[in-house]
Amino acid sequence: MGKDIEKQNEQLKIGVGYDHNYILNGDGLKLAATVKAPKSGIIMEVLTTEPGMQFFSGNFLNEMETRKNGSSYSKNAAFCLESQHFPDSP
Repeated sequence: MGKDIEKQNEQLKIGVGYDHNYILNGDGLKLAATVKAPKSGIIMEVLTTEPGMQFFSGNFLNEMETRKNGSSYSKNAAFCLESQHFPDSP
């Protein structure tokens, strides 16, 4: 996720990071994404019956927003994987 986020790419510039919808192949329940944290080794898998997956990389988080423990968020410090229908689809 992080290695290409600063890449000179028109879509990354417009969205200030990732805010992309991906088309998923197959019908029924399917594995849509697997994410592994390199330091801890923790793995998250997303299974869905939806036809699309929106990937958003916390593009508008900023140091002004604080968490319950008082620490702050930073840009791209979080991400969302949202299984869904395609944006703007009826």
